[in-house]
Amino acid sequence: MPGSFKISSHQLMILILLYSVGTVILHTPSPLADFAKLDAWLAALFGTGIALIFVWFYIRVGNLYPDRFRSNK
Repeated sequence: MPGSFKISSHQLMILILLYSVGTVILHTPSPLADFAKLDAWLAALFGTGIALIFVWFYIRVGNLYPDRFRSNK
């Protein structure tokens, strides 16, 4: 790819959030419900909480190093 470009922390946040939500919607429900049976709602609740912690962490890292993610525009 010619040249280099950087993304903003806001763009990074949206990218990570959409990736996380897409993964949860597509891959998690069936195996989770099969394993957890009637307690699947608890597992989904805890899993969502843990995923949000990771999203917060990624956003925090992006905000700590804003010069690495800023656009060249």
